[in-house]
Amino acid sequence: MEAVIAVLTVREIFDLVRDDLALVEREIAAQTGEAIEPIAEIGGYLREGGGKRLRPALLLLAAGACGYQGSGAVSLGAVVEMIHSATLVHDDVIDGANTRRGRPSANARWAIT
Repeated sequence: MEAVIAVLTVREIFDLVRDDLALVEREIAAQTGEAIEPIAEIGGYLREGGGKRLRPALLLLAAGACGYQGSGAVSLGAVVEMIHSATLVHDDVIDGANTRRGRPSANARWAIT
């Protein structure tokens, strides 16, 4: 019997988790919105900068492949993305980067040292 291998485009792969990714975005907004003012402001700025959300998408895809159907994957997807964002800010501070994704980096905008 011949095996059939389906090749999906990146868009089709993201479509598999699009609804849950929207929930991840809402969770990130809720978590950063509840933070103290400077953190909420910086968090909002980072969220507005966009991003591919590859890490939460991979987490959601893996959870689905394992048969998980609870809301924990959305929460963990938000956590993974917030940790990733924090590492980018850290890298920008260490490197003294002035831009991130074509706009001022958080450390340049808020003079984070």
